[in-house]
Amino acid sequence: MAPDRRIAKPHNVIERIYTGSRCFLVQMRVSQAELAKFRTMMHRSIDAHLDISKTFTAQDPKRLERHYAEVARVWKAAEKYEDAWPIRAYTSFWVNERRKQKGKTRAGQDEGHPRVRGDIVYRRTLLVRKPV
Repeated sequence: MAPDRRIAKPHNVIERIYTGSRCFLVQMRVSQAELAKFRTMMHRSIDAHLDISKTFTAQDPKRLERHYAEVARVWKAAEKYEDAWPIRAYTSFWVNERRKQKGKTRAGQDEGHPRVRGDIVYRRTLLVRKPV
């Protein structure tokens, strides 16, 4: 694809994956199946190269570059995009989303504060029947 025909990077930060006019699905101009394949590939590379306990800006630059290079090598559609922008945009988006998810704890999920519903005590993912 000629450089002048590449899909330009959006001016606004993409905050969603599937919904809204400024989501990855719309901005990348791909089908849901293509986006799902892209996301799977990205998650594997992110998990292999990056430290999810750190923010995107705190990531080791060498590890980020290895991640970008691996995805650009594997993802053949990267050439459709100006500066392969979906790789960097999705990496930033996903690292920050994962940090948010890991930081959240549901109320009462703490070992010291189990939730009780009927005769079942919920401690994290372990279900224990209350003694009768």
